[in-house]
Amino acid sequence: MDKRIETLPAERQTNTLPALQLSKTEFLQAYSPAKCLKAMAQYKTPLQCSTAKEIPTVAAIRKTYGEEYISGYIKLWIVNLYEFFGKSALSDAQLDEAAFLALDGRYYLNLADINAVFTSLKKASTDISPQKIVRAFEDYDGRRAAEYYNHSVAAETFPDYGTRTAELKLLKVSNYKPRKNK
Repeated sequence: MDKRIETLPAERQTNTLPALQLSKTEFLQAYSPAKCLKAMAQYKTPLQCSTAKEIPTVAAIRKTYGEEYISGYIKLWIVNLYEFFGKSALSDAQLDEAAFLALDGRYYLNLADINAVFTSLKKASTDISPQKIVRAFEDYDGRRAAEYYNHSVAAETFPDYGTRTAELKLLKVSNYKPRKNK
């Protein structure tokens, strides 16, 4: 078993989430790209996505429905993106590679994260390619890690962090530099 899957909180490793009680077909109907776009609109930042415990992760979907299913699900998002841009479809080989490289060990991402990546591609790009999709996942992954780290450091540094989030939005923990003593 992948070590990253083992480190997920217990409620996100098992199929106890309501979304994972659905049949494969029901899951696709409930979590189609069009429905996710609307249902997950409130998750605007990587930090908001990464802390959304009620949304299933790629790992949980993979564990419940299988590797081929999650790969097919990502391909559905890619096809949706190409349709959005009015581009011709990718070959099966290109779709397989793009889906594989997009996920490439990112089993900790959840559906809000996936929605955020594809939504940002739709908003920011004027053209699309498999390389842009893979690069978007890599960039998002880096931003997600940085935001989560900054959030964790702030929470440890400031005990009342959860009650002072408006004030602390001004603080950039990663840019903090201690004063030099003279």
